[in-house]
Amino acid sequence: MDELRKTNLEWTAICNGIFLDYYVPGLLSHLFKVPICIDVEHNAASIPGSGNTPITFTYSYDVGKYVAALLGLDKWEQDYHITGETKTWNEVIEITEKAKGAKLDVVYEPIEKLEKNQVTELPGHKAAYAAFGGEEVAKPMLQAVFARFGIWMEEGLFVYKDGPSLNALFPEIKPVGLEEAWKKAGAKI
Repeated sequence: MDELRKTNLEWTAICNGIFLDYYVPGLLSHLFKVPICIDVEHNAASIPGSGNTPITFTYSYDVGKYVAALLGLDKWEQDYHITGETKTWNEVIEITEKAKGAKLDVVYEPIEKLEKNQVTELPGHKAAYAAFGGEEVAKPMLQAVFARFGIWMEEGLFVYKDGPSLNALFPEIKPVGLEEAWKKAGAKI
């Protein structure tokens, strides 16, 4: 973004938090689902810090709706944010357990561990390693990414309060929340 600011190009950046798609099996999505903090398929979670810090979650299809609307503006700001829904990891765990009718095996990661680029490996991480070049190459890289995301989440950097909001610019777009997404996917919650 710093380099783009030095050009005459018109550009924008959109912050949407974490894709809600990762946390609702059966929800229509075209994303490769990497289990970040919660591995819904395997009933496991590796939560940064206390799990009580709010995080923004946005459904990928809603991001598409906002981007399409943004393209109709005459001028873009340099950054925007989208808030599908704000939840803590503990709230996401509660909704997931209710929707699945199963308890998750939850580990809370101390920040000191995350600062060493270490996270508890979730069963679904192995598929992510395979997709990114194999375990030997991808594991250290993805563990470092997951750890850094965890630190940023615990610091509150995954909630957007300042700057232009696409939610405010386009109030006619109603983003899908986590419980609604589970219902769309067929869960009875």
